[in-house]
Amino acid sequence: MRSDPKPLSDWLQNPSSEAGGLLAKLQHIEALNLALQDWLNTPDLCSWASAVRVASFDGGTLTIYCADASSLTRFRYRSTDALSFFRQKLGGSCARIEAKVRPLTQASGSRGQPV
Repeated sequence: MRSDPKPLSDWLQNPSSEAGGLLAKLQHIEALNLALQDWLNTPDLCSWASAVRVASFDGGTLTIYCADASSLTRFRYRSTDALSFFRQKLGGSCARIEAKVRPLTQASGSRGQPV
């Protein structure tokens, strides 16, 4: 056993560690979620903004989860605008958006896990 264990913060702040890489990815997804909510924060879109969230960004594909089919349909009608927005936000690295229905759990609210 090591007599001087490394503090957890050292692992989390090191992007080359597994935990640090995961934390960086989660922070990036949270930043994308905030950007998505800002984009949706217009009078015609804000009524269903809480039903839409970023699930992942991998290999140029941004995956969006919608809480129900009606939110998915509304998002898909605006997917071209969303793609332009995220291409600008991500410096052109967003090649496509994939949107899916993933219902929210009751207990966790708008940022909950899929059922």
